This record gives sequence, structure tokens and C-alpha cells, in this order.
Amino acid sequence: MTVVCERHNRSVADLCYGPVTPDGVLLLTASEDHTAILRNGETGGFIHKFEGHEGQVWSCDINSMGRLAATASEDCTVRIWDINARQCVHKFSEGNIMQSCAFSLVGNYIVMGGFRDNLKLYDLHQVDTPIWQIANLDACVRSVAWMDDHRLMVSFSDKVGFRVWDIRGPPCIKEIRTHSSVTSIELHQSKNYITTMSANTATIWNLTFNPLVELCVPRISESASFRPQNDILIVGGDDRVVRILGVKDRTEISVGGGFHMGPIQCVRFSPNGQSFAAGSRDGRTIIRKIDIQMEDVND
Repeated sequence: MTVVCERHNRSVADLCYGPVTPDGVLLLTASEDHTAILRNGETGGFIHKFEGHEGQVWSCDINSMGRLAATASEDCTVRIWDINARQCVHKFSEGNIMQSCAFSLVGNYIVMGGFRDNLKLYDLHQVDTPIWQIANLDACVRSVAWMDDHRLMVSFSDKVGFRVWDIRGPPCIKEIRTHSSVTSIELHQSKNYITTMSANTATIWNLTFNPLVELCVPRISESASFRPQNDILIVGGDDRVVRILGVKDRTEISVGGGFHMGPIQCVRFSPNGQSFAAGSRDGRTIIRKIDIQMEDVND
């Protein structure tokens, strides 16, 4: 079953799922139309459109409690939104285009990065001054993700590879090389795996940054997401389809197309792994439920 969600007016640049809550799973999409849309992550039902940015929204996140959302924008701001109140509760004005933001997995931290080659970390209880920052990284910070609860992070930029950061000590503790520039990075909710996408290669890493699996796909792809319960990987790219790959036997299980009219820019499995979402340059977001037969392929 595939649900086609209400369209953004322009490209979907990023999407993320929130935690499982009594009200269901939340799905947030960020768009070049200056907005972010909150939906039911299972049905695709519209909940709210966050408006106020004056530029393209490049990144979005939902905190671990499902109460706050964050959006990073071309208008040089990162905004914090109260999901229940449906309003902006704080605006970080950074003076340069912001392309990434991520809440810590526990606590009240948010990290953000952008065009002046820097990373900044704020405590949401102390929003006036960053509690940690790194500048002059020699390339725009495209995305950042937390590796653990609130200490280790990974980020990628325009350059090949990605970096690992520890906010407690020496800033960059490791720099990992990849075949080409990374375009997506995901820490699985089990915190045991990191998945990256670069050109036509999806790589699954362990937490010591040894590559466990490298899978090549036929076309250049922007994003990948891993479901370790059944060793399934999804990949979305410029041919407008989502490929579902079996990790163990490196086979293509399914190719889903016909819903997007533009290249796919972001894909993510839902928290329970029973479905996934994909966002495209055509403004569409689709939610696709994975059938039982497909789930059993790699058991």
C-alpha cells in the first residue's frame, strides 16, 4: 500500500520521523517552498504546516519526546517549534545559510551547521550562547547526526567522507574517507549502525567505522536507510524510484516507481520498520507499507 501525501509547492529537501507516541508516529518534511509539514507517519494525514521561514528549508528534526521540531533554512535561521502549540518558540539567527540541525537523543541539546563552515551546539535551556562550536571546517556542513545520547556526532560536507566529533575533548576525533561525497547519513535507532549514501554506493558501518557492507546501485542516489531487523536497505535516487535491497545476498528485492515525477532526495524507514517515506524534487512525499512477503525474504 502506498500513500501519496499532500504536496509541497517545491522540492522536499529532508524528512524525519518522530518517536512512537500515544497519538501515533509523526513525520516531518522540509521543503524549498519555505515550509515544513507535519503529518501522521502512518496514514500521511496532514497535521500542520510550519510557516515563517523566508528561505528554503533544508533540514528538519523532531526531538526524542515528540514535543519539539527544528528546521534549518536558507534565511540564516534555525527555528524551534512547539508541536502541540503549533508555533515557533525560538529562532536562532546565525548570519549565514543553515543547512543542518539535529536534536540530541537525550537532554536538551541541538546542533546546527551551515555555509560558514561551522558547527554550533546549544543547550535549549541556554539559547543565547553556544556551549560548543567549531569554525573554519573548509566546507559547508550539509548534515549532522548524533551517534550517542549527547556527546558524539557525525557530519558530512561538500568534501569526500565524513567526520566524527566529540564535544568533550579534541573536536574531530576521526575523519572517514568514502568513494565520493556523502549525500545522506543515518544513525539507526538501535544505535548500532550508521548508513551513508555517496554517488551509487550505500555503505553500512559499525560504530568503530569499519564498513560492514557496501552495496552499489545502478543509478546515482541521494539517500539510503537501513532496517537491520530484516537486513533490508532502501535507496532513492535520480531515476525516481525507491529500490529495496537485501543486504545479506545483495539482491534487488523490489523497485517502486510511478509516484514521483522528480528525483528522490530523502528516504527513511519508520520507527517500527513496517513502512518508509520518500520525498522528491516534485514536492511529493509518499509513504509505503512493506508487505509481509517482502519482510520475510531475508529472515
